[in-house]
Amino acid sequence: MKMIMITYDRILDHDVVAILREEHVSSYIKQEGVTGVNQRDIGREQKILPGTITTIHCALEDDVARRIVDRLLSVKKGLTDPKALGIFAWELEESG
Repeated sequence: MKMIMITYDRILDHDVVAILREEHVSSYIKQEGVTGVNQRDIGREQKILPGTITTIHCALEDDVARRIVDRLLSVKKGLTDPKALGIFAWELEESG
């Protein structure tokens, strides 16, 4: 099994959730309004307020995890700001 963590800008919510729905993922943890630090080159004269992101965590069978990661990477390739979508996966072991 794999644990997947997806981090994304709010505007991508529909796309990310649609992929999970199409892959029949019915159980996941979704946290909206997560704050974090991300260094972006905005120039000296520009100021931006700290933003928030959404994170999703889900435990999946390996084959489903691979399909979802591949689909999300495809979405990421089409973004003008690839930092708007983060995809992480790691092995998951049950602890009891």
